[in-house]
This record gives sequence, C-alpha cells and structure tokens, in this order.
Amino acid sequence: PVLEELPGPGKSGPSKSGGQPSGAKVRAGAPPANPGSAGAGGRAWRRVLAGILVEQKLADKSTAKRWQDAVIRGEFKADAAAEDLIAASADHLESPKVLERAGRLERDLVMMPLQSGVRGAGRGARRAARGGSAFLVANLLALTAYTLIIVSIAFLLRAQKGTSFDGMIDSVLESLGSLFGG
Repeated sequence: PVLEELPGPGKSGPSKSGGQPSGAKVRAGAPPANPGSAGAGGRAWRRVLAGILVEQKLADKSTAKRWQDAVIRGEFKADAAAEDLIAASADHLESPKVLERAGRLERDLVMMPLQSGVRGAGRGARRAARGGSAFLVANLLALTAYTLIIVSIAFLLRAQKGTSFDGMIDSVLESLGSLFGG
C-alpha cells in the first residue's frame, strides 16, 4: 500500500511531515525520509522502533541486555540505545510482528483522547457500580461477622455467669416502639 500526500491549497515545496516534497509517495509504516535527521520526528520514530524491537524480543539479545543494564545503572541514553538496537537488529525492522505492534500502538495513541469524556464517564459509572456492589457486600459481611461475635459473647456470658440480656432487649424494643408510635 502506498500513501500519497496531496498538496493543500496554496501549498508547495516540502511538506511538514518528514521533509518529503509535496506529492511524494511514502510507504505505509515506513520511517520518515531521513530518520536519522536532527528533527525530533526521526529521533522519536527510532526510539519507538527500538522499544518495539525489544518488546517483541526481536532485538539482538546482548544489545538489549546491555541497554537494560544501563537503565538499571541510571546511564540510559535514548538516542544511543535506539541507534545501537536498530543497527544490531536491522534484519527484523520489517517483521510482521513489529508492524502489527506498531499498528496497535498507533491505534491506542489515536484513541487516547476518547478515553475520557462521555465514554470514559460511562466506564467510570460501571466501575463505580461494581465498586458500590463490592462496598455493599463487604459491609454486609463485616456486619454479619460483628453480629456473630456479639451473639457469641452474649451466649458465653449467659452460660458462664448467668447474665440475661432479655430485660435490656425488651427496654430497647419498647423505646423503639414509642418512637415509631407503636
């Protein structure tokens, strides 16, 4: 597949994307025309590509290990790591795994702005409902556990000391009855 950039109204010369002349054909998934250029687009693209190569286990293992150790030591240099990893793994740059992962990453980044707003609020409401159900169940379990503990203590006191809670329960019921007009 080939993407062709069409010139906009009153636009001529190089386009803003990758320094290609207007109307130049660019292969889908291909790096910018000069990925090693001083521009941030080329550097950013190479950093992401290097990360995908390591993530998909397509990067040279010793090179990846060396840069992972550099991260742990606090000596990581993103551009140098990208150049080193890409150079050591050049035979995997067009791997279907790399292209598929790059497509998923692009899709996730394109959809990121939609993760909030109305759809995000719907997800938040569902999460809150699940959280509310969990909260209710947890509180019911806690109330049941405390009730069982109190009833057990009352039974033990009655068995050991002969203490009766009947009079106290009757007075509480009478008080509640008078409050509700019963």
